[in-house]
Amino acid sequence: MKRPCVLRISTGGLLLLLIALYSVRVLRYYPETRLEFGRTRLIRLDGETRQRLRNLEHEALVTYYVSRRGRLPSEMRRLERDVADLLGAMQRESRGRFNYQIVDPETDPSFTGYAAHQSVAPYRMRTVRHDAYQEQTVWSTLHIAFGPYPAAVINGVSPAHLPHLQSILLEQFNQLSRPRQPVFALAAPAGYEELKTALAVRGQVKQLSLSDGQEIPDDVDVLFWLDPGVVNPVVSRRVNQFLESGRSVIIAGSKLEIALGQQNGRSPLETPRIRRDL
Repeated sequence: MKRPCVLRISTGGLLLLLIALYSVRVLRYYPETRLEFGRTRLIRLDGETRQRLRNLEHEALVTYYVSRRGRLPSEMRRLERDVADLLGAMQRESRGRFNYQIVDPETDPSFTGYAAHQSVAPYRMRTVRHDAYQEQTVWSTLHIAFGPYPAAVINGVSPAHLPHLQSILLEQFNQLSRPRQPVFALAAPAGYEELKTALAVRGQVKQLSLSDGQEIPDDVDVLFWLDPGVVNPVVSRRVNQFLESGRSVIIAGSKLEIALGQQNGRSPLETPRIRRDL
């Protein structure tokens, strides 16, 4: 064997050894790291999450109800693994105060009944296959038990939740231990005073106009968006960001307007007028 070839092999072996040693140091510094063939997967908990987990005032048990991999749509096939990675990292950081389990309710009929008792249920999702819509029922729900407080449930967990899931779980712990009055945002034209009054009985109501460029306040829990009309890209992006943060949006509207008219002393319904702005 020629000397330059031996030198190249020796140099390559030394580089591989150095990479292996550096990887061991990374794994020690970040215990949440999992090496997989073809890629490295790193679950990082932010500082707020670490601090909260180390100081949990009660024991927490998170149960993830999820359908088996083969029953999930293709875009959700890695969801169980990704959620388990995050929950495992949170468990290690909590020093024994945070635990989790993963359950497939479809493996045993008794699991389905128990899940229903915990207010956990499957949900229907629509996917596109072979240029056609297809609906199927799947399980993907987090049940959160924290100390003596009533449990919380996060239904319909999807890949879109993953970037914010640790903050969503922390907020659930905070809300369970220190419940606060909910904050509602009402984006609606005139004529919805009864809804505003009903919401005010249950929490704080903030009136806003999305079409005029108002941003959704950070402390809002639920956005009621009624009769939205024309939606520009800026508003659409803000509402999507609001949803991605784990909060809820309720949208109600119609393409039809019903008007009452007088005819021969009666008040029949006029022909519905199609609103061109929707």
